[in-house]
Amino acid sequence: MTLSFLPGLLINIALLLLIGTPVLAVFLRLAISLANRIIGPQQPSTDPALIDIPSMAGLPSNDANPYAPPRTVSIAVEKDNVAAIPMPTLWSAFGIVMIAAILSTALIFSAIYLGPGAKGSPILPGLLCQAVSFFIPVFSYGLMLPTSFRRAALVYFIQFAMALVFFGVIFAAAWTV
Repeated sequence: MTLSFLPGLLINIALLLLIGTPVLAVFLRLAISLANRIIGPQQPSTDPALIDIPSMAGLPSNDANPYAPPRTVSIAVEKDNVAAIPMPTLWSAFGIVMIAAILSTALIFSAIYLGPGAKGSPILPGLLCQAVSFFIPVFSYGLMLPTSFRRAALVYFIQFAMALVFFGVIFAAAWTV
């Protein structure tokens, strides 16, 4: 087996890590933001916390007494809406996307150049790897964000759609020049 593909592969990996990963990290944050808008906020509990001021002050509580201190509802618990998918920092998103990209690239490389694609046509193993490599970013998003598999799949689909449009526009602009 000749290693004539190695320089082109290394150039593609370098371009992926230098250009694609920072762009995809920004797209990941945008996709999480859009997914949180679609899903809506997750409230930790539907019952607001009841703060009993007399017991906190050491005073006896008497609801029949009109002059007793009031029992109030905590405003902080009512406004405590937690995002369905936590938003990572830009560097965390960069790391998440880089790990998913490296794992996907390793899978595709091993199937096409070292597996059954090395003996025959690399098209079928490449297509199978593309189908299987969907699960690598989704599982890494699900583990590293942390969120459920369905929410991670929603984030991945939104990110993939944004990347298709973005790189499609760049390709179309480069094609017309």
